[in-house]
Amino acid sequence: MQDDGWKYKGYNTPTEGNTYTANCRPFGDTYGCVQKNNPWEITDPNAWQPLIESDDMGFFFAQTHVTPHIGFYAKPVILTRAELDETRLPDPNYDYAEEVAAAIANSKCRKSRLI
Repeated sequence: MQDDGWKYKGYNTPTEGNTYTANCRPFGDTYGCVQKNNPWEITDPNAWQPLIESDDMGFFFAQTHVTPHIGFYAKPVILTRAELDETRLPDPNYDYAEEVAAAIANSKCRKSRLI
């Protein structure tokens, strides 16, 4: 964990020592990813849009990311570095009608837990 590149202590690189230069949270994102859409406006219809979520008690918040970028120094365990760095994925062949129906069924409002 000390030098495997996964930012266990928040350092940007495994050899950085105790110097913090940017985004020094353990396992934090240093890639600087900015989503193309915000929760209230779609500017790219093919990109992910952050969801607005709620605690069902009046508190609403928008997602800011799903998974942080692990950096360019991490040593993969299951995939090779080349596989991890690959930018193209195979077509998942989704049945979009089925996926949409499942998403709608899963997001229907349910009776409040507080009643």
